[in-house]
Amino acid sequence: MSIREYVTTTITRETTFPRSASFDTLLFCVLDASFDPGEKFRIYSSDAEAQDDSDLGPVAKAMLRAAFAQEQHVPRIIVAPNTKAAGKVTYRLTPVSGALSMSVTLIAPNGTETVITGSDVADPADALTDFASNLDAVSGIGASVDSGAVVVEVDADNTVWRLKDFVNIASVIDETADLGYDDALSELADEVEFYGVCIDVNSPANIAAVAAWALANERVFYAGPEVLDPADYAATASALKSASNTRVLSLVKRAGKNEYAAAALAAYMRSFEPGSATYAFKSLAGVTADAWSSTQRAAFKTNNVVMYIETAGRSHTSEGYTADGEYLDVIEGIDWIRARQAEGIFALLLQKPKVPYTDEGGALIGNVVRGVLLQAESADRRILEAGSSEVIVPPVETIPAPDRAARHFKTIRWTARLAGAVHYVTVSGAVSV
Repeated sequence: MSIREYVTTTITRETTFPRSASFDTLLFCVLDASFDPGEKFRIYSSDAEAQDDSDLGPVAKAMLRAAFAQEQHVPRIIVAPNTKAAGKVTYRLTPVSGALSMSVTLIAPNGTETVITGSDVADPADALTDFASNLDAVSGIGASVDSGAVVVEVDADNTVWRLKDFVNIASVIDETADLGYDDALSELADEVEFYGVCIDVNSPANIAAVAAWALANERVFYAGPEVLDPADYAATASALKSASNTRVLSLVKRAGKNEYAAAALAAYMRSFEPGSATYAFKSLAGVTADAWSSTQRAAFKTNNVVMYIETAGRSHTSEGYTADGEYLDVIEGIDWIRARQAEGIFALLLQKPKVPYTDEGGALIGNVVRGVLLQAESADRRILEAGSSEVIVPPVETIPAPDRAARHFKTIRWTARLAGAVHYVTVSGAVSV
């Protein structure tokens, strides 16, 4: 039975309730793993442990390598195969207008790399046809021309091929259909506790499905779209923004780098106490900055997409917001407060012979609420501004008789100011002779 049967806590900024043990736990749901029948997940504590596991494919291993490469990271990462997947990984490559030659490097599931080119001396359409024909000749994939682009589809279901080193390619879109990550996560949530989620196939369809699942199931999803043009992710990002999704952070990377920056950021940030660190200005080991133009940066910012950029010689995350525009550290901090208050009140109900429905009983509950708020104000958390919280416990005589008869103490309230974080600074000065 859930604690919620006995304790209801409400915070108007957000209403979420993760279990306490899950805050520092990160789950990678992947196609690229083949475990024993009935084995739903494995837990890894180091990169060496992951690299030695022959049941993990190269993509899953690359995600774990990126995660454990961070100077500070979660102590363990859960990897679970996406047992609900049934579909083919698909990419759409659109060439630069008028290009007479183009190329891409294919990375097969076993890590083999093959450079594929296409060209024609005079006709861009013939160059594109040549490109598609040469891609189609590669064992394990199929390719065809469609509306001025080449569509590349992997032959086998649930098999990940990667791409890199694009030459004269203007747009790369992962058109892989919804592979059922959300259904797989629903099953996993009944088996193991986790708070953060990453996936290996970050197509718009899969990002949208997992983002919706995270919003409905009180988790945090680190999406990792890879594009050459902001327009290739604009529709997805705009839809997530319109849905006011406060549970997904999109960390975009330039297509072809295969650095798994979202996995790296997730592992790094989940190692902090919830709400104690902003997601902005974070430098990630093994991740290179992308040189987006000012127009491209503005396009990403419009839809609350986080970039990995370089400023004054330092590489870092550009911002720390979710698709909704709310900062993820705020969401996490409120998650922590709500969970700890509910746990503390439930512990009080369990430990006392009974909590009387009197002013004395109300004071006991108020002390639990106040204690959590004081922790949230502490220097090691900085979720709330120190000294800003106030707890209001109503006199029992003011509580309606039906609530007292039902033994439901409803009207304890608290207020506080968020500590927030500084992301931008303006300084004005004057000098005189």
